[in-house]
Amino acid sequence: MDIQHNQIPQDGEIIDLLFARSEQGLGQIQGKYGKALLQMARNIVKNEQDAEECVNDTLVKIWESIPPNRPGSLLAYALTIVRNLSLNKLQFRNAEKRGGSVVCIPFSELEEHLEGIAVPDESKSQEFQRIINDFLDSLSQKDAVLFVRRYWYLDSIKTLSEMSGYSENNVYQKLFVMRRKLRERLIKEGYCDEV
Repeated sequence: MDIQHNQIPQDGEIIDLLFARSEQGLGQIQGKYGKALLQMARNIVKNEQDAEECVNDTLVKIWESIPPNRPGSLLAYALTIVRNLSLNKLQFRNAEKRGGSVVCIPFSELEEHLEGIAVPDESKSQEFQRIINDFLDSLSQKDAVLFVRRYWYLDSIKTLSEMSGYSENNVYQKLFVMRRKLRERLIKEGYCDEV
């Protein structure tokens, strides 16, 4: 498979390269999605060297998992890997320094509203995903972006404020209201008890 250097390859073409065990596929991922992966890692580990290491480890994981996996969205697949590796790196680094683990601030924000949530097993994971997607669909597009950017991409409040045009205080308040609405939705669906 020959991909021109000036042409942005489609995910399917990159995956085909990986299935053919061509390292060019990794280069294509780096070229197409490298900045997004590095930004995700930076948001989590807050250290350039660790972020770059997480991106490199992500490429290794992709190489090891494709094949047999054939993800529908290569970006989502790669972001999930870099996110998990970055969270692991952060936890490991802080455990080494302090003799304990660290709680990522956005997750601690969610925990206060989702205490008592029943984590769905594999048989209910699609239903749970549908509930979360329905919740996000119920929000305005701007609020849904704020929620996803904070709790998936782990963007800072300052970044969200700059991106949205809201004051930092307004961002905090909007996120608080959205977390409360998510809890109410999960209570209604039977995933956590009313407290």
